[in-house]
Amino acid sequence: MSKPNTALKLHALRHELNWRSETVQAAGIGLCAIASLLGADGEDHQLSEELTSGLAHAALALGELIKETGSRMWEISAPAAPTEFQKQDGAAAVGSAV
Repeated sequence: MSKPNTALKLHALRHELNWRSETVQAAGIGLCAIASLLGADGEDHQLSEELTSGLAHAALALGELIKETGSRMWEISAPAAPTEFQKQDGAAAVGSAV
């Protein structure tokens, strides 16, 4: 493999990892906000049924995003060796199609 090709692949890898780490960080911020609204901050926020449903769907979407991102990051770092968690969760099969 030539050095320019290696440098290009390394640049692409860093770009993808940057994007994915930003995604995980944003998801964490969102989950913290959801937790606060659901009472983790000790306050009673008097959420309507519609808002509670929206928060539940947002938490589910964030959870799926984090699972997919973790699976992809694992794929990048060790493509031939899925973890036991990935095998149990079925993420190895899903992650390989990402």
